[in-house]
Amino acid sequence: MITITKLEKIPRKTRLRKIVQLLKRAETEILGGRDIDREYYRKILELAEKDLGMDRGMKEDDSRLLSIADRDFMLRRFNGMRYRIQAELGISVAEWDFIYTDEFSEGSITEKRQILPIEVYLEDVRSPYNVGAIFRTAEAFGVSRILLSASTPSPTHTRASRTSRGTHKIVEWRYGDIDEIAVGDSVFALEEGGTSIEEFVFPERGTVLVGSEELGLSPEALDIARKSRGIVSIPMFGVKRSLNVSVAFGILLYVWSKRIVQSLDA
Repeated sequence: MITITKLEKIPRKTRLRKIVQLLKRAETEILGGRDIDREYYRKILELAEKDLGMDRGMKEDDSRLLSIADRDFMLRRFNGMRYRIQAELGISVAEWDFIYTDEFSEGSITEKRQILPIEVYLEDVRSPYNVGAIFRTAEAFGVSRILLSASTPSPTHTRASRTSRGTHKIVEWRYGDIDEIAVGDSVFALEEGGTSIEEFVFPERGTVLVGSEELGLSPEALDIARKSRGIVSIPMFGVKRSLNVSVAFGILLYVWSKRIVQSLDA
């Protein structure tokens, strides 16, 4: 770890970038339940405040920073300073820059996850970010499987896997054609112009079709849905009346999964 003396000798912007890395490392250690050199990081914060032209507000809180018991205060101090420095340096924030501690192990997946009879077909979803967000939401609500059309980015894509936080390793998925879906009365589409989500009769097990961010679902996909369970829509009240596909998907899964669980408990 770089010494305070060496930090003081390097140019201001370089020093601030290095401090961002040091603070992030410290936050990771704290969240992981490990101890850090509190006196070292107290001096790091002093340097940061000086570089940012801030009033020396830390003095009265030094005792809390050095207190073994006050880990939450220390964590929030570091986190707040890190984002303040990043704003000063014009560093934009992406979700994969956040620090999480709920990492999973292979052995814990089957123990913790409740799988519901919900399947998803993604037709021509174009953004890796949206694919990642959909996988993260799907894992959270117990989706059993996701089928992807050939033109949908893989969840292993760097941007998708970062956004999904690795949930593509948990939710079963593969590429396939829409005609592989067993239709019956269990397939429906998430699209505009359908039955309100409040009134829609969800299947107890089935597949939801989710389409492109720009064009929505294809006529073929909508035809399959109409011949089966139909189309569900989310009422909106804004001027544009438009939701990001991953946000709409999250609303849908919350309602559908809740009704399935309620029926299982009945």
